Amino acid sequence: MTWVWKPLAYSGGRVHTEPDLVVWREVTAVGEDPLDGSTIRLEVRYGEKLGRYYIAGFALGNHGESNEVTGARLRDMPILAHLRDALDGYAEVTLSAGDLFDPLQVSAARSEIVDGGPSSREAMLATARVYRYAQILNLSPAFAVQNALGLTAPTATLWIRRARSQGLLGTYGQADG
Repeated sequence: MTWVWKPLAYSGGRVHTEPDLVVWREVTAVGEDPLDGSTIRLEVRYGEKLGRYYIAGFALGNHGESNEVTGARLRDMPILAHLRDALDGYAEVTLSAGDLFDPLQVSAARSEIVDGGPSSREAMLATARVYRYAQILNLSPAFAVQNALGLTAPTATLWIRRARSQGLLGTYGQADG
């Protein structure tokens, strides 16, 4: 199924998180399959201890007898993949200063960021922002850093460790991948 996502609905106020990102406490995503009219509703909440969104509710609807919601259909539903699809590129993640954060902006400036090397504050802040953005949206943080900054996997891991040692990543999930 390919879902067409409606604009996300935000509620519950905003939460400040490391390094300087701001997210909505609750997000509701509603999608529709244009082929069969099925609908999906995902309700996610930001878990401050988890440091990411978690699924708080899920509903699947159908339009007609031929598309019955069965246990088998629910078991085959990749809910986390749908969550990633609904949030990635659509979720409103801002910087504390109020600007919308987009990892593509980091990618566009990657040569200047990478030229500063892992010792520069700009490089560590970019690493932390991309990492936390991916982590918040349940994407692969290390892979996101690698892609956004054009680094090899070992170099991305090194930069992530340095950003963590500088206190830019908080204490959410200590795995680098």
